[in-house]
Amino acid sequence: MSARSRLSSAFDGLGPYAGIAAVLFVLALLMFLLIVQSQQDMLLWTGGRTVGTETNGLVRFRVDGQSYTFVPDQQSSADKPRVEVYYKKSDPFAARLDSTSVRVLDLSFTIAPLLVAAGVVGLGLRRRARGRTSPARAESAFGTGLDPDFVQRQLDQLRRPQ
Repeated sequence: MSARSRLSSAFDGLGPYAGIAAVLFVLALLMFLLIVQSQQDMLLWTGGRTVGTETNGLVRFRVDGQSYTFVPDQQSSADKPRVEVYYKKSDPFAARLDSTSVRVLDLSFTIAPLLVAAGVVGLGLRRRARGRTSPARAESAFGTGLDPDFVQRQLDQLRRPQ
């Protein structure tokens, strides 16, 4: 049995659940690709990290003994003696301040659809398993009908002349 046939048999009978999960997976993949394509967002994940200072709307930091300065995307009115700076290792002039909210949004937009897709598939598998009952269980289950011996005795009593 090939891997493809095992996979298709695992998803057999899931119907719309598999379709919804596939759409959510594609959405998560697109969001991941969007993050990878964004140079500024990728600095937070793959860039070098250092500590700098923010004064008068400029951020100053040092890498390998050389000083660099940049204007942050979101300027604050207060001077900060310590800020985390992420920079491109091949070009430290491309830098940005650490942003927890951007990191949280990046993770939530990529991982949340995957978690929801896994939940949808799990729900579909559970509903599919609930619909399948074993023949032994079906025979012994309550409400499957009258016992054939009892039915035969009752019919025999009704057919006897009184």
